[in-house]
Amino acid sequence: MATLPLMANATAGLDSILSQLAPNTPPPHASAWPPAIGYWLILAALIIFFVLMVIWQNKTKQWRTIKKNIAKVQQLTDPRTQSEQVHALLHWLDNKKNREGKINSPQNFKQSIENALQHPLPDWVNAHYRSDKDFVSVDWSDVQVIIKSWRKEIAK
Repeated sequence: MATLPLMANATAGLDSILSQLAPNTPPPHASAWPPAIGYWLILAALIIFFVLMVIWQNKTKQWRTIKKNIAKVQQLTDPRTQSEQVHALLHWLDNKKNREGKINSPQNFKQSIENALQHPLPDWVNAHYRSDKDFVSVDWSDVQVIIKSWRKEIAK
C-alpha cells in the first residue's frame, strides 16, 4: 500500500506521543477496610442477640435449677424425704420471693402458699412433721401451681 506523505508526518508525531504514555496497569484492589454498612449492621445485630441471650440465661437460670431440683425430688422413693425436700425448696423460694432478706415466719409461709393455690393449706405441705399413720404424700400439681404463681410474683 502506498502511504501519503501527510500521514507519515502524523505517524511520527503520534509515535512520540504514544511512547510517553504509561502502560495500562490494573487499578489497585479495593481495601477490605472499612467494611460496608451491611456488615456493621449484621455485627451489631449479632452482638445484641448474644447480649440478650446471656441476660435471658441469667434470668432463667434460677428457675431451671428449681425445676431440676424438683425433678430430683420426684425421683426419690421415700415419700417422707420427698415431703421434707419440697418443703425446704418452697420455703427457700418463698424467702427469695420476699426480697427483704429476712426469713419468713411459718404464718407468712402458710399465707404465701394459700395465696398461690387460692385455697387453704394442703395437708402435704407439713406432712413431714406428722407421724407415719397421718402422712400425706406430695401433690405435685400443687407444687407446680405454687412455683408458677411465685415466679410471676418475683418477675414483677
